[in-house]
Amino acid sequence: MRLVVRIAAALTLACVAARVCAVQALPAPPASPPGPAASLRPAKSATRFAGVVQEIDAAALKLTDASGKTVEIGIDSRSRFYRDRAAAGWSSFKAGDRGVAHVRPSRKAGSLKLAYLADPGTEEWMRAARRRIFSGVVKRLDAASLCVVAGADQTVYELDGRTRWLKGGKEGAPGLFKAGEAVTVVPGGRVNGALFARIVADTPAGARKEKESIARTVHGRISTVDPAAHRIVVAMRDGQTRTVIVAPDTEILMQAAPASFSDLKPGEHVDVLLRSGPPNDHARRIRLSYPRKRVRGGSVTKPPAVAR
Repeated sequence: MRLVVRIAAALTLACVAARVCAVQALPAPPASPPGPAASLRPAKSATRFAGVVQEIDAAALKLTDASGKTVEIGIDSRSRFYRDRAAAGWSSFKAGDRGVAHVRPSRKAGSLKLAYLADPGTEEWMRAARRRIFSGVVKRLDAASLCVVAGADQTVYELDGRTRWLKGGKEGAPGLFKAGEAVTVVPGGRVNGALFARIVADTPAGARKEKESIARTVHGRISTVDPAAHRIVVAMRDGQTRTVIVAPDTEILMQAAPASFSDLKPGEHVDVLLRSGPPNDHARRIRLSYPRKRVRGGSVTKPPAVAR
C-alpha cells in the first residue's frame, strides 16, 4: 500500500514539473504595436492663455504663462488685437507685455491659431461689455459699425444683417437713428473678440423687451393656461410676459419625471427652452421648477411634494 502511495505521489510531481516546463517553453507574446503619437492639439478647454509676450510678429506669437510654459500661436488675417479698449495691430504688443490670447480651432494637428490678443485690462472690459446692456448717445453710425458714448465711456459695436433696430416699439432699419440720438444696445460677442449689436432700440425698456422676445430660454411663473390653443403665458421677473406654444412634441418634465399639459397650472414656476428657428414661440422643453428661497449664507431649494 505504501508503495502505491509513493508511486502516485511521484506521478503527480512529474505532471506538475511537465506543466511548468511547458509554460516556460511558450514563446513570449508579441509586443503590442506602438499606437499613434499623441496629438499635440490642446484640450477643448485650452482656448485661453494668459501670460507675458516673449516674441511677436505678423506670423506668430510666443507667450509664457505663470507656470513658465511657453506656447507658440500662429497669426493670420483673421486674428485681432486690442489695446486700451480699442482695436489695434500686432505691433502694439512688445516683448515683456502682459496679454491674454484666445485661440480658435485649427485643422492642422498641433497648430494653434490666434483669435485675438488683448491686454489684461481690455480683456476684463470686453468680458463685461459682452454682458452689459449699454445706454448712450450715437456718436457714429455707418453700414459696418455703431459707436455709442455715455460720458467718458465709448463702445464700438459691429453691425450685420442680424442686428435688430427698434424705434417707438416698431422694427425698422439702421436709418432710424442718427448721430446725437439716444439708444440702448443689447450686445453679443464674436470669436475674434469683437462686440456686435444684437439689438439697438430707442429706450432701455424696448431693448429689454426685444431681448426677451428673441431669447431661447424663458423663466417665470405661469399666469394663464389656454388648453384649447395649447399655449401658456409666462410672467417673468421683470414684469414682461411671454406666450409659449406647447406643441405635441414638446417635452414636459416635473422634477425630472415626464409630465403632461394638464400639469401646467397657473402659479407654477417653469423653465422653458424654445426652438431655435421660427416659429420661436414654440417650446422645445418645459420644466416645472420651484422658487429658490434665500437664506443667510446662500440659498436653499426645497421641491414641493408631487402627488401622483
